[in-house]
Amino acid sequence: MAHALAGQVPGLRSDVAVVVITRNRRDDLLRTVVGLVGLPENPRVVVVDNASEDGSVAALRALGADVDVIAASTNLEASARTVGAQISDCRYVAFCDDDVCWQPGALTRAVQVLDAHPSVALVCGRVVVGDDAHDDATCEFLARSPIPPRAGLPGPRLVGFLASASVVRRDAFIATGGFEPRLGVGGEESVVAYRLAAAGWDLVYAPDVVVHHRPSPVRDVTARRRVLARNEVLTAALARPLRALARTASRTARIAVHDRATARGLADAALALPWALRNRRVVPRPVAREIDVAERAWLAHERRRGSVTQGSVPQRSAPHARDRLQAHRPGVARAPMPPSVSRP
Repeated sequence: MAHALAGQVPGLRSDVAVVVITRNRRDDLLRTVVGLVGLPENPRVVVVDNASEDGSVAALRALGADVDVIAASTNLEASARTVGAQISDCRYVAFCDDDVCWQPGALTRAVQVLDAHPSVALVCGRVVVGDDAHDDATCEFLARSPIPPRAGLPGPRLVGFLASASVVRRDAFIATGGFEPRLGVGGEESVVAYRLAAAGWDLVYAPDVVVHHRPSPVRDVTARRRVLARNEVLTAALARPLRALARTASRTARIAVHDRATARGLADAALALPWALRNRRVVPRPVAREIDVAERAWLAHERRRGSVTQGSVPQRSAPHARDRLQAHRPGVARAPMPPSVSRP
């Protein structure tokens, strides 16, 4: 089914649901929801609240917006997106963080891409950041993806994605098992990306699909480094060949010598490693090779930028493209970041 441009159709409510996850960011959440319900595409909006303690759910319901609200009794973290996708009856799901908003026309364009390209399971869009709407530097890397192209695809191929800037085929996403609850938030996209690629799906970058990220002041950068370090190792254990796991663990250990948060993340990974190995589903060899290509390119990209990263490639977006640089990646756990660097 072909769709006209945003503003020329009644809406895409039956086609796409926007799933927002949130925890203790009431003001950010309300701003995002107001923006989403005002989109010309009129998408279905599903908010999954991760047991907020700041009155987020009550404030959202008082807003009176046409939004489905799921109030989780515990913090589901990234797996709350899976819950939101499961209750949606739309063909496509757009993920959204509580300090990110899809821009007018972006969802329409994503639906056009997915409708026109049945091999594509996921479209990752471009992130603009802050009041001046500057491009997130992560997207510069995605636009020059090192993954070999395939004829007929609408954009660069990826082996990862930025969750809050992506639209996915609901059925394909559900078939992967969704976001792994044990990984929480921080590098959680990689396992989903690898499972999509292993199932034969394409993931592409589309710079004309735009989301606006206004970084929330509610964040803990040190805790995030710890999670990223843990999840890079666990992701390798869950899905990559043993040589890649060894490289990842070694790289993380080198950074851990100089960074306490990374050291703690490595210790967390060691404790969870038996679980990861029990649930290990190694990607096919061609996919593993593409992940390796992306990882090498990402490390070179970061060296040129003067940053020291754990490894892999971007996979989420960060205010200035750093703390969440994880969209192509195996899992990007990062070295110490300056105080200004944080995540959505």
